[in-house]
Amino acid sequence: MVLFSDDFSGDLSAWTTIAGTWTIASGQLNCASWDTQVVGLITNDGAAWIDYYFQADIVSIGEYGYTRMLARYTDANNLYYINLKTGTPANRIYQMELRVIDGGVDTSLIIDYTVHALPQTVKFQVEDVGADVRIRVWVGAGLEIDYTESPGTQASGKIGFGHYYYTIITDNVVVDSLGGGGAALPQRCVVGVGV
Repeated sequence: MVLFSDDFSGDLSAWTTIAGTWTIASGQLNCASWDTQVVGLITNDGAAWIDYYFQADIVSIGEYGYTRMLARYTDANNLYYINLKTGTPANRIYQMELRVIDGGVDTSLIIDYTVHALPQTVKFQVEDVGADVRIRVWVGAGLEIDYTESPGTQASGKIGFGHYYYTIITDNVVVDSLGGGGAALPQRCVVGVGV
């Protein structure tokens, strides 16, 4: 079941800006801030979302920039997020890091160093397994991160985006519930970071 979707053909009324300057241009979400922000933009709805995936196509990232995808966001002190980091040349993911902020403490959980040329579809999935939280991240069809936080620290929450250094361009966001099982890739979504 689709919990949330936005093709940015309208306005940003479904979102709350936490930091940075976010606008819609040519039917896409843009952020042109050059500072570092784990949390930049979050959905207005989703406080009760528990087991779901958040998927997007990462189109491009400039040199040494980050795109951040957020899950189970309660506030800036409580959430899971993945850093998708580039180096040089641009438009390649050189490092993907899963992190958790719990009570304001930001902790790295696992890092994957597989290099992925962009564009790529990225799917960020969170689900409860008893008292634990299983977190998986796919790049394209490949499962790159499969991590279980035991016990889980973030019970539910919204999705969002963060950024570091380079402009972020995002389109067609979809969040889907798992419905009691792992999900196949849904319709395509587009996220890019311009150089």
